Amino acid sequence: MRRGTLSDSAAQIFQVVKVTLFFLIFALSLTALMTHVVRTMIASADEIDDRHAVQTVASAINSLKSSLAATLEDNAVWDEAYASVTGPKSDSWIFDNWVKQGEPLSLYEGCLVSAPEGRLIAAYFRQETFEPEALLGPDYRALMTAAAALGDTLELGILSHEGRVFLVGAHAIRPFSAETQPGRSPVLMLVRELTPQLVQKIGDEHDVNHLRWEPESARDSVSLAIPGSYGRTVARLAWERRHPGTTIYAEVRPFVLGAVALLLFFLGSILIFGALAIRRLQAAARASRLEATHDALSGLMNRKGLMQLLTQITAEVNQTTVHTLHLLDLDGFKAVNDAWGHAVGDALIVKVGAALARLDASTIGAARLGGDEFALLERGPVNPVLIEELLSLFRRPFLIDGRPIEVGASIGSATADGSTTPSELLRRADMALYRAKETGRNRAVAYDATLDGEQLQLAAIEDALRQAIDSGAVTLEFQPLVSAADGAVAGVEALARWAGPTGPISPEVFIPLAEKAGLIEALGRRLLHLALNHARRWPTLGLSVNISPLQLCRPGFAEMVVGLLEATSFDPGRLTFEVTEAVFGAKVEQARKTMERLRAVGIRFALDDFGSGYTSIDALRRFGFERVKLDRSFIAAADAEGNGAQVLSATISLAAALNLPVTAEGVEMPHQAVALRLAGCDQLQGFLMGPPQTPEQIDRLVAASTGIDANGRESRIIG
Repeated sequence: MRRGTLSDSAAQIFQVVKVTLFFLIFALSLTALMTHVVRTMIASADEIDDRHAVQTVASAINSLKSSLAATLEDNAVWDEAYASVTGPKSDSWIFDNWVKQGEPLSLYEGCLVSAPEGRLIAAYFRQETFEPEALLGPDYRALMTAAAALGDTLELGILSHEGRVFLVGAHAIRPFSAETQPGRSPVLMLVRELTPQLVQKIGDEHDVNHLRWEPESARDSVSLAIPGSYGRTVARLAWERRHPGTTIYAEVRPFVLGAVALLLFFLGSILIFGALAIRRLQAAARASRLEATHDALSGLMNRKGLMQLLTQITAEVNQTTVHTLHLLDLDGFKAVNDAWGHAVGDALIVKVGAALARLDASTIGAARLGGDEFALLERGPVNPVLIEELLSLFRRPFLIDGRPIEVGASIGSATADGSTTPSELLRRADMALYRAKETGRNRAVAYDATLDGEQLQLAAIEDALRQAIDSGAVTLEFQPLVSAADGAVAGVEALARWAGPTGPISPEVFIPLAEKAGLIEALGRRLLHLALNHARRWPTLGLSVNISPLQLCRPGFAEMVVGLLEATSFDPGRLTFEVTEAVFGAKVEQARKTMERLRAVGIRFALDDFGSGYTSIDALRRFGFERVKLDRSFIAAADAEGNGAQVLSATISLAAALNLPVTAEGVEMPHQAVALRLAGCDQLQGFLMGPPQTPEQIDRLVAASTGIDANGRESRIIG
């Protein structure tokens, strides 16, 4: 009996020892594995950071090359340049057009021009003449010779001479509008020195520590070889390693050690409860994945789910297989929410989602990307039948709680093969959707490459507009506002003018662009200040200034206007702000409060383009406009066959019934002026009364005190 007890105890001790040894070996093995993993992560983090730094520096150098190449091609392919470089005044032309223009813009510092036979016509560096071989070394000749022989080929390279490194490019000078004769051509070479200061600036901008030039023989642990024109290394960029892995590990080392201790302490508990916890976590993960990739309201995929599906499809298809992404934006959804409430809006989203999910079998999936924007993924190229089915779906009202709810849909489509990334496909479809909404809504637009070109052109105009606002290049002209009764000039309207980098740009282009780019506040402030300063010289005239609904919706707009009035000592009673009907679709309450604040100091408001949109009588009363301006389309329609004259008369009568004086714009013929006066217009504007004029011309107009008679007969010449 005793022996049996001892035997049992030994067996139990043995079992305990075995279990203890097992856990000890397991813990030691796990600790060793964690140590190896931490060390590997440290080394990998350092290595990844080094690779990233190499890629960053290489990308920065390539960006400089691309900038110089674009500048070189713009200047070399030029009719005037081709005709001027070989003329008798070539040196002065080169200095004025290439030398003086390059350095202020930091595009290049040096400019060399050679004749077709290789003779050097001009060589400037930092606006001073120089000896090219002494600065650049002999290798620059090969680039110019190659560019002269190849004609339309850009030669780009990096030269190193006496410890200085230069980025150079050469291109044959040729006309843009005509073919050149075979043979050698004159050559333009642009030079930019990659100074230590420029290299340090690149390092600072790209978070690369102590970026610097090193001699070719000095090989640091992290560096980038810079090849020259013939492939050999001419210089080397080096920088200090950051060792992010080591730094991070030093910070978390106490926590790692604490985690190991906790691991050993709780190892037994983890083994016991691990299986149950894993099951619970797996169930929760499945639910979380579904929630993370699907929209709770419509049950469709959300943006994340759509991107995952696109990534999966892109990985599965080959180069010959295509798929199409359709983006849909509901037209009029906000009006539904405003009119019927968000509950009806949510019900509409559910019905639209269900309808999209039931569409053609060629569709792979549907998604709601947020708000009133949906997506539909289709196998193959754009299917006209599916597009028509989508448009037809929204031509019929949706029945919600017995109410027919009507919304439209704008559709943007983009087709991709296996080489198109999901994000690029989404971008293209979004551009097409924007075009569909921009061109009238309730239509479908398929992406093509011209949309990218237009986007780039708009971006260039936007950048130029930003600079024009800062430099004061946006100016004003003033068009007279004339009394219909006696022809006296009662006021002027300030009209924005911008010459633009390539020619005059219409306000109908740059004003919406300023609104979209967030520049309207700065532009509006500058133009208002300019208008008030000019109009101070004409104390007998009222001043009308157009403002954007976006300006009215900014909380500080009223204070800004009052500040400008005080700074210019301008009488608020002479100032009228003209706003379009778009103000009714903006932040209505904020706009109305701003108008009340400005009206309290004496400013009046006129509704511009009256009759061209959806203005209601209630809106006119609620906003309290003091004047309306008839849209010029009414005047044009009155001269055409049909009932245009009756519509014009009825519109003016409506304004009169509301006690609103009327200004008619676009008056060009005497008989129009007579008809408008008889119909009840009290103020006229148009080329008959005078075109937009400079402030100096308005000065002369005020001095002359001339006018136009009530019958529309011109009795004075303006401008």
